[in-house]
Amino acid sequence: MTGDVPKDWLRAGATLCLAVVVAGCAARPPIRKVVVETPSAWTSPMGEGVSPQSAKLDTWWTHFHDAQLTYFVERALNANLDIRIALARVREARGQAGVEASTQRPNLSAAASTQRLRGGLPQGIGRVTNLPGISSETGIFQLGFDASWELDFFGGARLMHLATREDARAAEEAMHGVQLMTAAEVARLYIELCGARQKLALVRQQLQIQGEILELTRTRFQAGLTSQLDVTRAAAQWEELRAAVPPLEAAIRDSLYRLSVLVGTPPGTLTDTPSLPLPLSPPEIPVGLPSDLLQRRPDIRQAEAELAAALARLGAARTDRFPKFALTAGIGRQATSVAGLTLGAGNFFAAGPTVRLPILTGGRIRNQIAVRDAQTEQAALRYEQTVLRAFEEVERALVSYLREGERRRALAAATEEQRESARLAEVRYASGLEDFTTVLEARRGQLSSALDQIESETQQLRQAVALYKALGGGW
Repeated sequence: MTGDVPKDWLRAGATLCLAVVVAGCAARPPIRKVVVETPSAWTSPMGEGVSPQSAKLDTWWTHFHDAQLTYFVERALNANLDIRIALARVREARGQAGVEASTQRPNLSAAASTQRLRGGLPQGIGRVTNLPGISSETGIFQLGFDASWELDFFGGARLMHLATREDARAAEEAMHGVQLMTAAEVARLYIELCGARQKLALVRQQLQIQGEILELTRTRFQAGLTSQLDVTRAAAQWEELRAAVPPLEAAIRDSLYRLSVLVGTPPGTLTDTPSLPLPLSPPEIPVGLPSDLLQRRPDIRQAEAELAAALARLGAARTDRFPKFALTAGIGRQATSVAGLTLGAGNFFAAGPTVRLPILTGGRIRNQIAVRDAQTEQAALRYEQTVLRAFEEVERALVSYLREGERRRALAAATEEQRESARLAEVRYASGLEDFTTVLEARRGQLSSALDQIESETQQLRQAVALYKALGGGW
């Protein structure tokens, strides 16, 4: 049977075998070493509220032991529009990877055509030929199948498929980053909402007490036991407290509107509720080692995937310098009528290899390799920058969280002292040992210290959220 095979086919087969030998094994993406110095430990000393141990941070928001906060975060993770957009991008990237994978498989298509020819017949249709002075008109009907398969000897298609798979992985990590940011933003807004509610409740309580003091001062003035100046000062402090209410109410409404959008509902859907206490501080935040961030933070994993995709595209661009091999085949039937599309002399079949070798491209391939090489360098630098910024964020969040804890404890002690000072001032004023100004100043100091304590508690909880976010959360 070998003697029946055309010599051209034998030569083509020998060419393909030679290409296989030259190509060797499957192509691999180029290797670009990225060195990022990873510290062995955090520079900030561990303190109360943090632990050097490593631990999983899945559902880190539950560490605050607040059911309402957990509800808001989980609702946002299911309904937030930014997350749904990111999920659609993941589906897009996966679809693109599937499109690229299809280029490595054989393609088969069916085609049917009809033509009306005047002045002659195509070669191979009947025995009629174009003769001078003779006009002929006929219809040509064709039905067949075409097949093609590009043989990826040098791995260009495989590398492009690898690049699109890494793009899909980068899209998934970007979605995880959006989830982390959404959970952190919901937690931050909820903490600010609780802090504003507590401040408002405290101001309203002090406003009621100051109103009673104002009425008592007026009564004492009418009885001749105090002066008009004391009444004026008491009224001024009452007005100051009343002026502090609208900004706090506005802050509460603002937090509610922003929370509504984050959980995927129109602003105003969430309604204000009675004052809730601030969430409890986490017992201990496990910060682990700096090297843990390389596997835990979504933005680092995204940058790593983008670098891998860039390397794969660089390798694919380099394969453009080599020949492209493909197998093509076609089978079908031609006839001058629909009834003639049956088995017979009109059947045709064609098959054989094709080879394309770039010779003159005007520098296109060389410049395309230079473009991919520059893109790879950018991706490597972005990866290094992302890692360094991750270390910076954790260090800053860790310092802020620990220092705010110290400030909160000092303010708690100061609030107790201010409360005792106000009580003593009132006792001494009732005994005639202090003037009314001392009482007002003591009450003003008590309120200021209490508001500062609430703000510090709110700030430390915000810093805890920032630290969880910097550590990579549960992704």
